[in-house]
Amino acid sequence: MKEIIQQEPLIQIAVTIENVFSSSEEESCNYDLREGSKHDFASAISSKLKESIKQEVEKWIIKGIERGFVKGIEKGKIEEKYNIARNLLSMNMNYEDISKVTGLSIEEIKKL
Repeated sequence: MKEIIQQEPLIQIAVTIENVFSSSEEESCNYDLREGSKHDFASAISSKLKESIKQEVEKWIIKGIERGFVKGIEKGKIEEKYNIARNLLSMNMNYEDISKVTGLSIEEIKKL
């Protein structure tokens, strides 16, 4: 019988519950306190873990926003160079001078 109890987790739980209900009131109270402490400990760990995960997610979000902001600024700077080059082309400025002003290569300017 003990072998079956040891092999089956659900039977172990049932035997533990039976022992609690058949024990004295003092033993029952002690059991409740132990189980409550286990629950409180698990709850505290769960709460700390959730908070830690939340903080990490917030860090990732902030990093993503920062990266997006930097990329947006870089893209805007490049687009501005192309706009300036287009304006200078419309003023009949030569490719070499436009390249010097904008930092774009002559090949990039010719594609405009």
